[in-house]
Amino acid sequence: MTDNRDPGHVPVDFTGTTETFTTPPRSPHSDTSSTNRDPQHFEPQPFYTDAGHDEDSEELHRVQTNATTSSMKSLRRTGTLLGNNIPYNRAFPNRPPGRKRQKFVQYFFRPAWLFDHMDVRSFKTVIRSWIGVSLGFTLMMIPAFVKWCGSAPYLMPVVAVIVPAGSLPITTCFLLNAIMCLFTCMGYAVMVIAMRINNTWFHNSINSEGMARLLIEEGLCAAPDANNPSSRALLTQCVVDQVYAGKFMTARGSVVYCVLLGAFMFFMLWMKNKSRILIPGYLCGVIAVCALMPLAHMFPYFQPNVIGMVLVKPMGLQFAMNVALSVLVFPFSSGFQFTETALVELKTLAGLVTFHENFMTSTLPSNEAEWLKFSQTEADVQKARQLFPQLEAEAALLPIELTYSRFAFPDYTALKTSVARVISGMSGLVYFYDNIENIRRSILLADTAGRPIDMSRQMADSTGNDSRKIESMLKRRKKDTGRFDVSEKKKPAPVGVYEVKTGIKGAKLQYPDSLTMAELDTLMVQLREMSLPFIEQVRLALETMIKWLAAANVYRVNSLFFFWQRKGHQKKQAELAAELAERRQAFREAARDFLSSKRFQLFQSLEDSDEKTSFVTFYFQGALYCTYMKGVAETIDLLFTTLSNMDETESRPSWNIGKGGSKNSKAKSTEAASAAGDTCGRGESSEEETESSESTGIWTGVERELRSYANGHEEHLCNNDDLEELYAQSIHGAGIDGDRKRNPDAKPPSTAIGKFGVKLNRVIKHLMSPDIIVPLKGAIFTILCALPFYFKSTAPWWRENRLVWAVIMTGLSISENMADNLYGFGSRILYTFYAGVIGMVAWYISTGNGDGNRAGFMVTTCVLYFVLMFYREFSVHSTPMPQIVMVVTTVIILGMSWTDGTGVTTPSIGLGFAVAWKRFVTVVIGLSYGFICTLIPHPVTGKKIIRTTLASIIKDTGTLYCRISDFAVGRLAHPNKDVDLNNDPIFKSIVGAQNRVAGTQFLASMVMYEPSLQGQWPSKVYREITTIVSELVELHHHLYIVLRRIEDPRYWLPHLLDLVGWGDQPLMSHYFAVLYMAQGALYDGSPLPQVTPAMLMVEHLDHLEGLFKTSFDLEARHAMGENIGLDIEPHHDGSQISLERLKSNDGLIFSAAIVLSNCIFDRMDRLMFQVKTLVGEQFVNSEYYRDRSRFRNDKLV
Repeated sequence: MTDNRDPGHVPVDFTGTTETFTTPPRSPHSDTSSTNRDPQHFEPQPFYTDAGHDEDSEELHRVQTNATTSSMKSLRRTGTLLGNNIPYNRAFPNRPPGRKRQKFVQYFFRPAWLFDHMDVRSFKTVIRSWIGVSLGFTLMMIPAFVKWCGSAPYLMPVVAVIVPAGSLPITTCFLLNAIMCLFTCMGYAVMVIAMRINNTWFHNSINSEGMARLLIEEGLCAAPDANNPSSRALLTQCVVDQVYAGKFMTARGSVVYCVLLGAFMFFMLWMKNKSRILIPGYLCGVIAVCALMPLAHMFPYFQPNVIGMVLVKPMGLQFAMNVALSVLVFPFSSGFQFTETALVELKTLAGLVTFHENFMTSTLPSNEAEWLKFSQTEADVQKARQLFPQLEAEAALLPIELTYSRFAFPDYTALKTSVARVISGMSGLVYFYDNIENIRRSILLADTAGRPIDMSRQMADSTGNDSRKIESMLKRRKKDTGRFDVSEKKKPAPVGVYEVKTGIKGAKLQYPDSLTMAELDTLMVQLREMSLPFIEQVRLALETMIKWLAAANVYRVNSLFFFWQRKGHQKKQAELAAELAERRQAFREAARDFLSSKRFQLFQSLEDSDEKTSFVTFYFQGALYCTYMKGVAETIDLLFTTLSNMDETESRPSWNIGKGGSKNSKAKSTEAASAAGDTCGRGESSEEETESSESTGIWTGVERELRSYANGHEEHLCNNDDLEELYAQSIHGAGIDGDRKRNPDAKPPSTAIGKFGVKLNRVIKHLMSPDIIVPLKGAIFTILCALPFYFKSTAPWWRENRLVWAVIMTGLSISENMADNLYGFGSRILYTFYAGVIGMVAWYISTGNGDGNRAGFMVTTCVLYFVLMFYREFSVHSTPMPQIVMVVTTVIILGMSWTDGTGVTTPSIGLGFAVAWKRFVTVVIGLSYGFICTLIPHPVTGKKIIRTTLASIIKDTGTLYCRISDFAVGRLAHPNKDVDLNNDPIFKSIVGAQNRVAGTQFLASMVMYEPSLQGQWPSKVYREITTIVSELVELHHHLYIVLRRIEDPRYWLPHLLDLVGWGDQPLMSHYFAVLYMAQGALYDGSPLPQVTPAMLMVEHLDHLEGLFKTSFDLEARHAMGENIGLDIEPHHDGSQISLERLKSNDGLIFSAAIVLSNCIFDRMDRLMFQVKTLVGEQFVNSEYYRDRSRFRNDKLV
């Protein structure tokens, strides 16, 4: 049933009736009708005047008087069901401040990466990495090792700083170094293939002896003299000189090397985007192939080890050393690192709970200065969310790890699931406080100067425009239109005025009453009294579990070697187990008291209040809060159960590998839980788990007490046959992804040629996608940079000046968008310069003006890299590239200076300063090729990628919304059907959207480096849009969770499907219209229409009002302040929701779902306004239609 009343209709109660009639303002029957006026009498007035406010106030006063004084004994419900009385553009973000940046001087003289990490744990990390680098430099100074290794021993410390072993657990270090070794060997194999083809096809399989004879016959080299022992060495040197002079280079051989180089570079760039774990392998593979292929082409004979082992030996040795260091020097496992990260997450959440406890204790909405500090909750939630991907990444290798600990894989899974669920539950505080803030601002708007204030200032501020300018534009008389004023053209026109003023006017007339600030304070006081003991126990529980996990995490393999510490570990574990059991009992009592008793204080207004005006707002907003706290209670209890079972079955560490080995049945039961941790619907668990939860759960008391209200009469609203048919027509039942696209230029293919054309079109689209085009461009430009190595005239000079590093830098600087490329371009140049200065100074300190001093070189490198490894490990940048470039460049400058100074490599390019400036030039050359590659065929800016990515996420939220509604219909048809949590398309869509939002936030951090020729990039608006989109995805996630938690879907889901809005065709059409317009405008940048159905929140509130009588029985409506005659006898109908049903567990979830759906509509409204701020408006109507009440000319009316 849908409320089709016009927004301008005013509900007026007539005494002695039980029906509510409506009379439109300024209708022929209203007191404000214009029929009594003289049509000839009017005074010309300006189009816009502030007097309109007085008229609005008078009219509103008359409406309120008619509505509230017609029956002094009737009860008048205050505002809307959810407490939002006056809608407005609520995009006044009370956002937390971003991460503080160090001041420029402080960054250099008190760097955080050094002084903030003066602790034992950081020292252990640095010492492992420092040993690896120092060993590489030490081996460089041993002549025997250099003779075995070849002319590039400095590649050992280069590899040591690309992926240092300090911060890597054993399993991760082994896997990463294995991948790097594999990709290095693949680059070497490509060189072997090219050399074999070149030797066999273009040089007749010549060998080194045949090549020497050929050079002797041509008179280029002298034949060896048997009487001169050094003549053979002279012949070898002559042959090598002729080879490097390009004597045997051929055009056909150059083509082969270029093609194979390009093919391997395409493969490397394609693999880089598949997984972040492959990026170190990509770096080593590019170094290998770009260093070997340009030089191997000069050799006509097939001896790949002559040049290949120069690179493979030092890099392979360092790979092995990294793994050895991770095993021998302060070793730790992936499980240890995972638990440490989980502890950081839990500490962040404990801080959030502490803030929430103190905030609710000391602050009320009436105290604005203190109240606005609730944004700290969002900051803590964001911090916890940003750390969770690291937790997931560290959990990826747990199934393949052999560890000696108290934790098995199911225990880690349960811990990850619990952390995710606590984050999800505590994130609900952000939306709860936001709702209260919206109500608080509604009260302020209604109370300002005794009347609702003009919203143009509020709207203008929210969209980033200057409110004073916009107000002056709204009040300016429209004259002298023929004059062109440049200054006026520069002023931004206001956007969103139509929706704001229309929605405000309709809401002021339909919901004239408003909550007071005292009532809102009462709500917070009530929630405080209800939940503070429970919140305190949550904080204490988290603190206890943090201590328990920290102690259990260090009780590992060290107890085998340091056996005298074993008793101390066991004693501490026993003490913490007792403390955990005691804390668990106290937590369960507090949770049971909150969920089974104190929660019903939301209904106290029925007995304590004579007016009952605030009960509805108290209940619905309190239900949302209690639902989130209920989820937190369930999660904390689950984590308590996991840890307690470990105390019973795994009190001592043991060897564990893979997914087995745990005796903790509770942990195993959560192994399949999703990262969101929403595994608590009765229809989603087995019977054994249900029985267990009923017998041991802390939140089941109220369910058992009110079970009679939650069951019975299941068939009164649904029919199985109809549901089966509906489910068969739904998205999942039809087996499609939700989109029913059609080709506007062709009908569906009916012939073999047509079907082939469709497949061909898909192939072409895939080949033209960035996944193919970007690696292809990168391969081409890498070949272009390497071309001088494949011409006889230029190859010798490029080799002598070591310009092979330009080819390597080209391969490493290929990126998809301008933001990433420009950030890499600037950071590489800047940090190469810094590193050049540091490396040059370090070289001269170590040796002075000499060619190299072993003692000085060893001392200098050891001291320098002990400091630089702090920078490599702990400096914070948008990407790891700056710290990698910084440390690698110093290694190359010092390493090449040492090899050239000691005669290891010939010809020499110089020492110290000469190496530094030539290294800088090679970097600039390579970066220039990469920059030009990004510009061709046209530059793809990071701004556009952010805009289109946000547009695609917004579109996907529409599909997600449909999938969730389809899931609700599916549960209605099959209440007991299990959900496959490992293959849940809805959850996968949510995770995918969250990952893309995170990628957008990451890219936005680099967009600032893109030049903007047309004006400053609106970063604040994009940041707000990104936050709104992230909140939309999270709210869809929460709505999905509560739909899964309903235990009696046959009764509640029909009501919920109607009240959420899925059954309201106008509301749904407006919702998807707003979604479609917002995503389309973001995608192509076109302006939006001035008139849009953007007030979805108001429309949903009207929808709730329209279904109010049909959904709730008389007792419930009376409790919510409905005007019900005292002589009407209430009658009970099982199809309507009773007050007792609202008190049940499902009633709580049902109420929270309604609030969550309204929050989704609210975010869509905010999104529309912010998108309008970016793209502007078109199809602008006369301002007459926006504010007719301000017009004084009756003839115009």
